[in-house]
Amino acid sequence: MVLDVINDLLGKKIILASESPRRKQILTENMGIKNIVCIPSNFDEESLDKKAFAFPCDFVVKNAECKALSVFNTLKERSENFDLIISADTIVNLGDRILEKPKDKEDAKSILRFLSGNEHFVYTGVSIVTKDANNNPSISNFYEGTKVKFSDLSDEFIDAYINTGEPMDKAGAYGIQGRGGMMVEYIVGCYFNVMGMPLSKLSRELRNHQVVKNKK
Repeated sequence: MVLDVINDLLGKKIILASESPRRKQILTENMGIKNIVCIPSNFDEESLDKKAFAFPCDFVVKNAECKALSVFNTLKERSENFDLIISADTIVNLGDRILEKPKDKEDAKSILRFLSGNEHFVYTGVSIVTKDANNNPSISNFYEGTKVKFSDLSDEFIDAYINTGEPMDKAGAYGIQGRGGMMVEYIVGCYFNVMGMPLSKLSRELRNHQVVKNKK
């Protein structure tokens, strides 16, 4: 059973390569993994060229992998032990545009106007990293996609929403779990994926990962 993964991870040192409170909440509260240590990555997310990737999902998976490997190397330099690193990156995609966190309020307003009344996709790439027998990284990557439909948004609503501060640290300039949920007419796919961590798929991937298979 997928739920067995919780017991399998007890007593292991699990690193979340992120400071995102939403991702930590999904792992600790929704999934029940309490032994999480948050270590933010030093990877520059602006360093990857979006145009070099054929699909948005490829870009977001690579970002997640680079963040996980950054934390892996940090822990290796410190000679700190761990069992598992989980890293994630989330983007919003509409047409040929990849939308990440807004740079400022004007950027947030432009993004929300662009999404207004339209369907878009939210992709989260996830990287699971453990150590092989030679203490080198063993990497498992995957992604999840969710379709989201926005209602038509007035400029007054957009301005009021931006003034709450909620959009500024979120891909696509909105949080479905907060006030941003008022903009969403419907979703097709995983709700938690839109929050930033695909709960169901992550649990299945962890269940199949080597660190879980190797029970003591």
